[in-house]
Amino acid sequence: MAYGRLGSSDGFDCVWAPSVPLVGPPDALVLLGALGPVTSRIELGSYVVPTFPRHPVVLAQQALTVQQSSSNRLALGIGLSHKPVIETGFGLSFSHPIRHLREYVAVLTPLLAGRAVQMSGQHYRVQHQRATRCEASAAAGRRTGAADAAPRRRTGRRHSLGRAAMDLV
Repeated sequence: MAYGRLGSSDGFDCVWAPSVPLVGPPDALVLLGALGPVTSRIELGSYVVPTFPRHPVVLAQQALTVQQSSSNRLALGIGLSHKPVIETGFGLSFSHPIRHLREYVAVLTPLLAGRAVQMSGQHYRVQHQRATRCEASAAAGRRTGAADAAPRRRTGRRHSLGRAAMDLV
């Protein structure tokens, strides 16, 4: 927390938090959610949040909560992680990682945009209503910095939340 406040007061543009499963706290999204209210202008970014151990509906809910607490300054990174971490550390199958990621993004994307999702795939079967008013109210805020003008170069996809945006890094 102190680093985030110090970075903001020293003029840094962003702070990034790792998500290292099985190593221990802090969880990147919990940390960034806590930094949101105590910083006012810096971008809050997660390194790659592994998709296998976190359901896409849960990740959408967490990301939208961070968006709300930070006035829409979250840049969300997601990815597969590594086979030994997923299989040995979590005891989950790492089979068909590309199919898993495609389905994950197919569920996550509409939820981040405040839309309903229906998916009946090999990895996920989801029928979820759109985000509640509270979750989607993050769209009423604004982003600061260069993100307002155009998507960042590192961004694979940019998801609009009304006037705000959330980047999937």
